[in-house]
Amino acid sequence: MLSPVRRRGVSELMATVIMVGLVAIVGSAALLYSMSYFSGVTSAKDEYGAIEMKALTEDFLIVDSMSGGGAASVAVYNFGDRDIQIVGMYVNGNTYNITVGSVLIASARTEWVNGSGTADSGNLALIRVVSSSGNYYENVFNR
Repeated sequence: MLSPVRRRGVSELMATVIMVGLVAIVGSAALLYSMSYFSGVTSAKDEYGAIEMKALTEDFLIVDSMSGGGAASVAVYNFGDRDIQIVGMYVNGNTYNITVGSVLIASARTEWVNGSGTADSGNLALIRVVSSSGNYYENVFNR
């Protein structure tokens, strides 16, 4: 006669301990992942806020211009509290390359920005200058 096979399972106490341990490990991993994710989002938001604040404090305008024949010169006055860097110039929608790459203008100063690009004809020139933080000023001038 064969004796019945005895199977031993995990006791209820051990099963509960294992289950609680697994839930604690998965919960801790989810918490740590979410904390690092949200701290990255917060730092990106803070960086964006700093860039926007810098852009809001830039104040400049074009006070004089000369353009024609594919060349343009504009006098830009910085009346803000921060130094600004002019990195782009457009005349009637055409990109003009700034001769020296970019022009740094100190607070309460006027500097000439020279550029060259595609020549166009017309009595009026819509001139736009763009700062390194994306602000721009534009005006229409007689040639």
